[in-house]
Amino acid sequence: MPDSLRRIASGTLAVVAVGLLASPVAAQTAPDPPPAPPKPPPFATIHTDLGYVNTSGNTEVQTLNFTDQFVLNTSPVNKVTQTFSVVYGTNQNKVQTSQWNAGVKDEYAITKHVGVFGLWGWDRNTFAGIDYRYEEGLGVAFIPIANHRNRLEFDVGASYFEVHSTLMDSLGALRDSAYHYIAARSAVIYRHTFVKDSYVQQTVEGIPDAQSASDFRVNSQTDVVAPLSKHIAVKLGYTIKYANLPPPGFRTTDRLFTSDLQFTF
Repeated sequence: MPDSLRRIASGTLAVVAVGLLASPVAAQTAPDPPPAPPKPPPFATIHTDLGYVNTSGNTEVQTLNFTDQFVLNTSPVNKVTQTFSVVYGTNQNKVQTSQWNAGVKDEYAITKHVGVFGLWGWDRNTFAGIDYRYEEGLGVAFIPIANHRNRLEFDVGASYFEVHSTLMDSLGALRDSAYHYIAARSAVIYRHTFVKDSYVQQTVEGIPDAQSASDFRVNSQTDVVAPLSKHIAVKLGYTIKYANLPPPGFRTTDRLFTSDLQFTF
């Protein structure tokens, strides 16, 4: 081989060798920047839903439905949620609907996919035979899917209930009945986000009495939210409450459809 070609080949090999040696060094000294951490949730958030119907003339109907949800993120792994709702309706100045609910839930995340929670609840629905019902419960939450589009949660726990019911005896007279019991609690919560603040959420929970297999309740809640602005959205809700053993004289199933304006601050 001529000297000129030998010098060109030697120089080429030297350049390749230097490039191969320099590549891992460059890769080690200039790594890709890490992804930005997700933005933490705000310390406090308030959601308020309001709907009202008033008709006059041949019929006089007034219906009010109000819901509030107050969320406190007390730490990166702890969230406290307070809820309250009322649906109250009259027809010809006679009360036809009166449903009241209130509750507090404290959720603590052990890992991204496992957490624990404690809850307290109160509800009243005299048209379903319930003067009042208190609940205190504990449970474990499993979250196998949690991303910006989808969130799936499974809850398993137990609750203690104190109930005061209005019963109707064989003569048609109303009687009071008070009792308490321990029940298991399981729930599935799925939320799909279409775009920011626009989502559909489905919740189904089962509450069987620990002492009577035939005494159980199933509740379903479907919500669809579409924002109109940063702080205002339209919310459609559909609720089904089923009691396999309702108080005597009352039906097993209650259904409720609501359409509200939701205000978020």
